[in-house]
Amino acid sequence: MADYVVEFGKDGRPVEPDGRLDAAAFHRNHDAIWSVLSGFLKGCRGDVLEAGSGTGQHVVAFAQAAREIQWWPSDANEAHLRSIAAWRAKAGLANVHAPMRLDLSSPSWPDDARAQGGPEQVCAVFCANVIHIAPWAVAEGLLTKSDRAGMRSALELRAPFLAHAVLEFAATLPDQERVRGFRTKAFLKEYALRYLPRDIVHRRKRGLSIPLSQWLRGPLRDWAASRVGDARLADAGLDPDAAKELLEEHEARRADHARALWSLIVLDEWLRWRESQE
Repeated sequence: MADYVVEFGKDGRPVEPDGRLDAAAFHRNHDAIWSVLSGFLKGCRGDVLEAGSGTGQHVVAFAQAAREIQWWPSDANEAHLRSIAAWRAKAGLANVHAPMRLDLSSPSWPDDARAQGGPEQVCAVFCANVIHIAPWAVAEGLLTKSDRAGMRSALELRAPFLAHAVLEFAATLPDQERVRGFRTKAFLKEYALRYLPRDIVHRRKRGLSIPLSQWLRGPLRDWAASRVGDARLADAGLDPDAAKELLEEHEARRADHARALWSLIVLDEWLRWRESQE
């Protein structure tokens, strides 16, 4: 689990006998947050998961304002979980569920939520208490899942680059400020050099990838072998011995064939699906 940057209950503010914590920021920002969030949730009649609920004050306040929505709070800190449960009990709201223990630095946190009885699908994943104070591992976990959720609906979630003010400014840039020869994002990179080291600005793109190479040698190894050695691939014109050799070389760490193996596995899964539709 990632280290905490902020832990409510250790900030000098009192703790109620039932475990309720009181965050000063809640009193300053909950109206402003709801004025924005309520617009995004307009028409929602399903479930909303709050990632990193902190004291639990936000989720209770928003559940009071939107009783047609089922709210699912979560956190990884014991004191926070007690506080969320206490605020939930005090409010007595039927549309606030018991808090779930979720570690946002874990790649499996959406599956962990479902394993604890959480919803299969949600209208939104809301996060107010974590983004600005998150350790890197937690921020990466949130960004990875939000990126995949966006792609599922053909949306690009890349704030602040989609902010209308940034887009309007970018539209005014001449072509030579955008691309110089084979160098893309010219203006952005020059501007970033004011704040970031050169090796960071000019390093090659890195995606939010999964540790596929390790998984194919570990927990996915048997499944991969059953797919790579499937007769369906041979029927499709592929050499099964060559495919098995790729897996053996990968498992022995003589080469990294993760991308090629994954392509074969996905092809086999598709062939199985097509067969099931006939």
